[in-house]
Amino acid sequence: MKKILLVMQNIDRARILSINFSMFTGADVIIREGLADAFNLLEALPEIDLIISQDKIDDDDISHKIYQWKFEKDHNIPQIVIGLRSKIEGCKHILPEKVQLREVVTLTAKILGITAKSMSEKNFPNYYPIDIHYFLKIESSPCDVFVKIEKKDTEDQFVKVIHQGGNFEQEALDAYEDKNAKYLFVESQFRLEFTKFLSKRFVEILEDDSLTYGRKNKVD
Repeated sequence: MKKILLVMQNIDRARILSINFSMFTGADVIIREGLADAFNLLEALPEIDLIISQDKIDDDDISHKIYQWKFEKDHNIPQIVIGLRSKIEGCKHILPEKVQLREVVTLTAKILGITAKSMSEKNFPNYYPIDIHYFLKIESSPCDVFVKIEKKDTEDQFVKVIHQGGNFEQEALDAYEDKNAKYLFVESQFRLEFTKFLSKRFVEILEDDSLTYGRKNKVD
C-alpha cells in the first residue's frame, strides 16, 4: 500500500484530503500537524511514497525545510507543496493556495501511479471503515452507517446505527468514542458517494468553494 505523509496545520483540511486520497488512490495517509512530528515520522518510516505539505506554518517555511531534509538524506521522495509562499526551488509540484480538491487528488494519483482502472479492480471488504472523527462534522449521511460488533467465535457483526438521509445524535457518537471506537462503517459500494458528501460538507464549514491552505482558525 502506498503511503502519503500529509503535513498541514489545519486538521479539518487535512482530513478532507486524507479521506479523498484513501478513497481514490487506496493510499495510507498519515497526518502530521507540525514539522518536528513530520521529521520524526520520516526518520522512523523512511518508506513514504509522497509528501504533501502546505507552504508555511505561521512564518516557518516547512516545505523548504522538508525539501532540504530530503536532499541531505538523499531521499528522492516526491513532494507536493500547496501555497506559493515557500522559497523552495526545484520542486516540480507547487500548487496555488486556493486549489480545487480534484486537482490535488488527480496529481497525487498520477505521482503514485494509481489509475481509475487499478482502483476499480481492487477488492474491498463489504464494509468500509470511516474514521469516527469525520462524523462529528455532519448531521446526516447519504447512506446507511454501521458499527462493528466484534465476536470471538463467529464473524464480526455490523449493526446499522444511522439510516440513509436520517439525522443522528452527536451523543451517540460520543458514546462510541467513550468505548474507544475508532471507526464507523459504510457499505463499500457507497464509499465514494459518502466521500463526496463529506467533502462538500467540510468545504461548506470552511466557508469557501475551494480548499484554502492559508492561516485560518481550526474549526471546532
